[in-house]
Amino acid sequence: MIRKDNENEEVKARWKEFWDDHKDFDSAWARNVLHMLSEFLPFVFKFDAVREGLERLYAKSDVQFPADFNWSEDWTAASEVECLPAAALEQLPIFRLALALDAYAYYGLKLKIDEHDFHGLDYFLEDSEERRYALFPREWGRDEKMEQTVTAAFARRKLDFPEKAEGLIPEELAALVRLPRKNIVNLLAPANRGVLKTVKTDSQVLITVDSARRWLLARRDFRPSVWQHQSDISFSAPHSESPISEDPVFVPIASDGTWFSPNDRSSQDDSYHVANGDHEERYRDYWLALEFLSHSKFPRWRYCDAADRWRTKMGTGDDWLRKSRAEIESLLNRNQAHQTNSIQQKGRKQ
Repeated sequence: MIRKDNENEEVKARWKEFWDDHKDFDSAWARNVLHMLSEFLPFVFKFDAVREGLERLYAKSDVQFPADFNWSEDWTAASEVECLPAAALEQLPIFRLALALDAYAYYGLKLKIDEHDFHGLDYFLEDSEERRYALFPREWGRDEKMEQTVTAAFARRKLDFPEKAEGLIPEELAALVRLPRKNIVNLLAPANRGVLKTVKTDSQVLITVDSARRWLLARRDFRPSVWQHQSDISFSAPHSESPISEDPVFVPIASDGTWFSPNDRSSQDDSYHVANGDHEERYRDYWLALEFLSHSKFPRWRYCDAADRWRTKMGTGDDWLRKSRAEIESLLNRNQAHQTNSIQQKGRKQ
């Protein structure tokens, strides 16, 4: 009973450590796979069918795009950071796979990717055991960090199931503790004989699983597997909403239904003009401007109308609209990217 309690406490501690380390998780690998998929499909299916199909796939996967996202023009860029933050893409299995690989490789935890988990972590590792990234063309998965993570996951799989493994290659042992391969190769040199034991196979020399485990357990930067003691392998952390924070944001809304958005920035002085009654202030930072309005009894803000005239809108005061932080961050990123492009174009003309 005492041993069981200790195991539970160890799992809880490992969960907390993992989620604390992944509050701002993103995956360049997952984004690249999504991007390459959208670029590749028009060579297989009709262009309009692909565009409309991808839009439906994102929607069916609970990915929420900003209201102003133009699917007819921007659909191939749907996975880019300036279009969608990680919080918007976290429902996609490819993002969850990236997180699950990290959890297993470096924390010894297992995450269930979807309700059925037909195409989950174990499926990916089993299918890719012979060839790395067998599920994707090589260039789709070309990411140095993810390659190391997958290699570490294969290594941990050998430690967890030694009866199925002949041994570890130096790259696998190195990946588990994020060391260069040469560090492990040096331990195999005659001068260090005995630190790691090896076994010869028909094609190569492998590090024995037992000696690799002993070496790893002597290191403080290695976390032994604890997934065997997990009572839950759901995607979200225990007593947590989501690995990627999705805090609600409340914004003032005008009588015509419009709200104070990142698009209400003045192009003249690159600021947001906000007011409480007759008292007006300017902020370069949207979040500071929103904070000011949240304390205003009579919130007002300036905006540019369709005729490019600088006008004023007044919030109702009592009604506030709930928005996702992901949507606002996406608009801010898009505006920043647009501003950067404008500056670059002006520089070229000069």
